[in-house]
Amino acid sequence: MLKLKYLFLGLFLSTILNAENIPLTFVSLDPSESNSKKILEILKRTDGRKSDFLKYKSFYKINENLYLYDYCNAPRFSGINLINIKKGTNEQIALSECSLASTNLIMFNIDSFSKEFRLLTSYQEGTYFRVGETKCDFQGKCVGKNLLIYRIPKPKVSLCKNSEKSVFSCATGEKLISLCSIQPSGEAKSNLTYRFGKPNATPELEYISKGSNINKYFKYAKAYYGNGSIQELSFKKGSYLYTIYQGRHNYRNNSAGLLLEKNGKKIANFSCNNTPTSDWNILLNFKFNDNEARDFIE
Repeated sequence: MLKLKYLFLGLFLSTILNAENIPLTFVSLDPSESNSKKILEILKRTDGRKSDFLKYKSFYKINENLYLYDYCNAPRFSGINLINIKKGTNEQIALSECSLASTNLIMFNIDSFSKEFRLLTSYQEGTYFRVGETKCDFQGKCVGKNLLIYRIPKPKVSLCKNSEKSVFSCATGEKLISLCSIQPSGEAKSNLTYRFGKPNATPELEYISKGSNINKYFKYAKAYYGNGSIQELSFKKGSYLYTIYQGRHNYRNNSAGLLLEKNGKKIANFSCNNTPTSDWNILLNFKFNDNEARDFIE
């Protein structure tokens, strides 16, 4: 699906653009050069970030008056500004996204005959992938528009059913770890379900609590301290002990995943690939015994 998306994007752009692709290479300013001094003055006046712009390799000369300014030193979302020396302005003309310290610039073209230049940039906004076009004349007047808006399919990150609440879910490799809670209506008691397996497939392992005695099936432990917290929930199946864990810490790395032990010995640790989605407060609906968190994962 992803390959088809980019194939479609390439064909789409090739049909709408009948122009030569010119590499847009940003360079450093020369403090001794007259225009560079004017640009620095504009930046100091118009840009709220107090940074050393001389260190930025992020300027491209269109003509003696117009310079493009790539400010991808900002986290993730970024863009390209146009500096107009005569007007003393610094205007964002294209929204983009940072990728390895450079904006996601698809194409740049200068048309000397029409006296205009054009930028194509891409960025992701929520679940949408956008390609934008910006056209500017040599006086610095720009017009921008979206050429393509593509909705990105949201990947499944939980094995919980629609009728369940997710206590904890994360991906480990190509598989998912999920702890799900359901609170049926009427007199039925709440239960917890652990699932492990690939998305959109029958779980490789499913473990469900039954009845009102949750401690017969699961053991829950938590600890809070000044620099973080630890949440652990475990269950036994045969000679194996499964423990879902999540540690949030200020002064060491966070940790989350599934630990598998047999007869007290560690067999495997399935660490989460991504930041888990979790709501441990759901477990407040269950009457767990007090247990001490082991914090065995560094």
